[in-house]
Amino acid sequence: MLKILSAALLTFCTCTVATGQDLLQKYVKDNAVRIAAPSPTNSDYSDLNAIGEAIADARVVMLGEADHSDGTTLALKSRVVKYLHDKKGFNVLLFENDFYSLNQGWDSLSKDRNSIKTFFYSNLYPMWSKTEECADLLYDYLPETFKGNGPPLKISGFDNQLNGSYARNSLKKKLHQYLSDQSIDLNSSAFLSYLSVTDSLMNTRFKDEGQFNNHLNINRTNFKFFSHLSDDLLSRLGVSHSTDYCYQLINSLKGLAEQRLHHQKNKYVSGGIRDAQMAQNLAWLLQHKYAKEKVIVWAANYHIIKNKTELVSSGFLRRQPNMSTALFNQLPGLQKQTFILTTVSSEFPDDKRNYPKLSNGFDTWVQPDIAFGFINIKAFQNLNPAYNQSFPMKTLGHSDLVGKWTQGMDGILYIKVNRKAKTSAL
Repeated sequence: MLKILSAALLTFCTCTVATGQDLLQKYVKDNAVRIAAPSPTNSDYSDLNAIGEAIADARVVMLGEADHSDGTTLALKSRVVKYLHDKKGFNVLLFENDFYSLNQGWDSLSKDRNSIKTFFYSNLYPMWSKTEECADLLYDYLPETFKGNGPPLKISGFDNQLNGSYARNSLKKKLHQYLSDQSIDLNSSAFLSYLSVTDSLMNTRFKDEGQFNNHLNINRTNFKFFSHLSDDLLSRLGVSHSTDYCYQLINSLKGLAEQRLHHQKNKYVSGGIRDAQMAQNLAWLLQHKYAKEKVIVWAANYHIIKNKTELVSSGFLRRQPNMSTALFNQLPGLQKQTFILTTVSSEFPDDKRNYPKLSNGFDTWVQPDIAFGFINIKAFQNLNPAYNQSFPMKTLGHSDLVGKWTQGMDGILYIKVNRKAKTSAL
């Protein structure tokens, strides 16, 4: 009898999952909207109107990428950014990049093409600044927006990691000037040591993990000291200064020191610290610097998916909240004003890793003649609010991962064949 009941229960559960997947599968087949292939010369955005309608009056659009090396994704995201700026009034583009260099450096920059290109080549991650797929957006479209024909597209960054040459050349001077203006004693040996430690926090190219770990071991005491003194500085400044850019910069640097301290012990904790700090930096930008602006967030799918720790039953996704989770916890009302648009692809011909191709993955549900498409997941959620089935999807890298993905995003940019990004000529 027990065996019969167990078999019946298994059959019931299997049918329930299959029925749930069938529901979403039918929706995807019937409602995937065909969009044009990305092209720098195509200024007709009529095919993207479905995306605009889905975004509606959202203030923030988060644009993701499954892997930073996905060139076709970068080209498509660039086109969507141009559409959002031209047609939907989004005038700020925030990169998962250096909070210091892309704020202080960008703000002081002449906005002509050559100046922008020179600046980005040394301050924006090369996976974006030095790829052919982003060149039109960054070096043709962007400078044109500063020539007086409408609101320009402003650039900023929210990552606590310091990768820019602008930070290496001017961060210590900026901190010194700000703290001097706030009457903080700058002559103590502790403060001078604090400034010197910022050099160790700058991103440096290491040939391997062993060299990086050696760097962390040498600077462990320095990073602990830096974190404690950062707390002391923030306390002395007080919350009345929390709207100051440099107050948030000190907070961001403290997060970077904590991230480095935990890297060897637990990389997931270290990554969680980074996501939490990116969320704080992003919240500051949204609340203060760009409080009245509509904003595009350019980052990895991993950082922008919502409800991350609830999407899978086990594994690394459950270990630490990501950036969007931390952001929405900090600013609870923002989630209703945010549209999360991730990317999903079917084929990666330049990736030679032999990932198994599942016959029932999300990408197999899209009509085979659609090369580029948009799927409005938010509309599906509104039609099926109780839907919480798990299914395989290539949204965090190039392999299928099973999760309750309809709970993690509002829309999907679908790409059938995704080619690796090409390095642009200098």
